[in-house]
Amino acid sequence: MAHDVFISYSHKNAVIADAVCHRFEEKGIRCWYAPRDIRPGENWAASIIRALADAKLMVLIFTGDSNVSVQVHREVDAALSAGIPIIPFRCSADEPVDSMRYYLAGLHWIDAIEGELEDSIVRLLEQTRRLLSASANGFGTSNSGATEPVGHKRKKVIFALAAGFLTLC
Repeated sequence: MAHDVFISYSHKNAVIADAVCHRFEEKGIRCWYAPRDIRPGENWAASIIRALADAKLMVLIFTGDSNVSVQVHREVDAALSAGIPIIPFRCSADEPVDSMRYYLAGLHWIDAIEGELEDSIVRLLEQTRRLLSASANGFGTSNSGATEPVGHKRKKVIFALAAGFLTLC
């Protein structure tokens, strides 16, 4: 199944991931996340890598649990290696641990620490739509098979994120 967004989260935060996925899919943004989208008998790691290869962006549900999850770290690393933009959705005040800090340095976060979770999910949805739109207009990564240097892709992603952030201000 084709999808727009790969949702990365700790299994301990499934309630938040479910809420994000539900809201996105309700608004027409196709999501992939485990374990829902891993078929029985399928290799877990291979499923994750294939899903990331097909994703236009990753939403990272950032909590204290995901911050120390080896699986989440692997997903973030694989997304960055593939040039996939990441939107960190910060749901706790935890500071990123060393490798997460390395992976997420310089990325704009959507803060869900204060206020209602639903309001934060709406902001996340709006930013995701902007980034997906920018990607469709040639400002993000392309999954069409065309190759670009990773640095070039990241510059386009940073531009798209900055443009989306400025429209929020």
